[in-house]
Amino acid sequence: MKKYILLLSLFASFSCEDKDSDGSPAVGLWKLSSVGEYENANCTGQIRFEDLGAGASMELKQGGTGTFMFLGEFGDVESLSITWNESKSEICLGFTIEECVQFKLKDNKFTFDDLAPGVCEDSDGTILSQYDESNCENSSSREWNPANCAFFEFTKQ
Repeated sequence: MKKYILLLSLFASFSCEDKDSDGSPAVGLWKLSSVGEYENANCTGQIRFEDLGAGASMELKQGGTGTFMFLGEFGDVESLSITWNESKSEICLGFTIEECVQFKLKDNKFTFDDLAPGVCEDSDGTILSQYDESNCENSSSREWNPANCAFFEFTKQ
């Protein structure tokens, strides 16, 4: 969950709207309105919502491309290219553990879940794939981060 807190605390909001006219309800500017973590790692149970910090936005464009915008580590505005496929209800973002995730679009709300597997990290935050939960914490320089599932909700602007 550390990665979500760090990522979300660095995001920035944007207020321009895409007036694209391809007829798709997904095309346009979406502002992050809610984020949280499910009670269970399999994306079930209650969602524990978190402070959004500065926020984030994404612009989905006609043709299945888009941009995800946030405030970078040094306070500068950064963006990531994204792709999306409405017929598959799939969006591919650079910051999710799984590169592509399924989204839901309903009542001007764009939501998706991001299932993250459990990982072993060293003190610098580097993922150590050679360790599993049973042997990760045998050293004070490693920490096991259990699997979790995050919820993201964007509202159309």
